[in-house]
Amino acid sequence: KFYFFDPAKSLLKKAPWIMVRGNHERCGEHGQTPHGFYLFFGLDDARDLNCKDDKGVKDDNELVATYAVDLSKNLRLIVADSSISFAKNKRELNDTDKAKAVAEEKDSKDAMSNIFQAIGTLAEGSRTAWLATHGPLFGVEWKEKEKEKGTFDHAFPGSSNMMLALWREHKLDLLKVKLVLSGDRHMFQVLHVVGDYPKQVTVGTGGVNLDPLPDDESSKLDNLPKPWSDISIKKICSYQGFGYLAASAVKEAPLYNLVFKQVSGETDFCKNELDSLHNAKAPSQ
Repeated sequence: KFYFFDPAKSLLKKAPWIMVRGNHERCGEHGQTPHGFYLFFGLDDARDLNCKDDKGVKDDNELVATYAVDLSKNLRLIVADSSISFAKNKRELNDTDKAKAVAEEKDSKDAMSNIFQAIGTLAEGSRTAWLATHGPLFGVEWKEKEKEKGTFDHAFPGSSNMMLALWREHKLDLLKVKLVLSGDRHMFQVLHVVGDYPKQVTVGTGGVNLDPLPDDESSKLDNLPKPWSDISIKKICSYQGFGYLAASAVKEAPLYNLVFKQVSGETDFCKNELDSLHNAKAPSQ
């Protein structure tokens, strides 16, 4: 309260913040700064700051409870913790470490299952739902093939593989989640997937070039590897550099206007792809 909420009081009255936990704030050996997240947003300091459960046992798969914010009578924003939805590359591990990684992934997926069950429950009802979660449901980048050095192809992050598998298991494609807003990938990307899937917008444009963009010819993708083999991506728009996404209510019509703003001041990047995401009424003016 002293370090954040008191100094930010006037700002929060005008622009409340909804915090989405990411993988760097997770507990356990794979997290770097869980204390920073819990210092400001934890409900139980004694438990949260030590990453322990109610019995005092260290919990590497501890997750923040899923909740929803009703932005209007027509639109609900669901906030979900996907900080542990990250799969290791097990090809280069020895048998012992590989077995450990497999067990860790199973534990993470089991814990994430409760998150997806909560998403399904919160998405029921008459409101259109948007989902804010760190790990993207869909993501595409350009990566060197492990067995063919110097040869590149499209790659899909391990976090998206787990997210998509859980999405299908819980049949969330049948519900009213129209848009997924994510971070994690170090790029801005809009993906439109063919079929009964939500649109994906990823905003990770802090300017760190860790995830290579898809090649310039990739306006659409099909014939993808498992678990994407039945998926066709009809539109991709990507950008790497500094920038942020702004969603504002449009007074002339009951829509949200989504704009990606670059440091240069440009606001027309991926405009066509973002304009097609207008799928929910804005709050009453």
